[in-house]
Amino acid sequence: MRTRKTTRRLLAAGNAAPLRVRPAAIDRSRAQYIATIATFRQLTHETNAVIEKAQRLLTTHWAPASWAARAEILKTVDWLLRLGTSQPTPHGPGASQASRT
Repeated sequence: MRTRKTTRRLLAAGNAAPLRVRPAAIDRSRAQYIATIATFRQLTHETNAVIEKAQRLLTTHWAPASWAARAEILKTVDWLLRLGTSQPTPHGPGASQASRT
């Protein structure tokens, strides 16, 4: 009986058990994101700090991370890629100031 009450209390508090981590799906998603970054770089030929951060998460920070942490990294990379590819980068110094006036 005690277990049931504890489980209900945890679920009511929003502390549900984490979803099952699937390593094969995580690896496929990582490969797709790396391909997306490569395609973006081929098309733009420009440096984008947000895209660089996404690549860094998928390479440098990937190996020491657990599978659950890797799933979180993929969520962050997805957000970074949407952010980095949706905003055009300004060309030349003062370009951002010119667009504001």
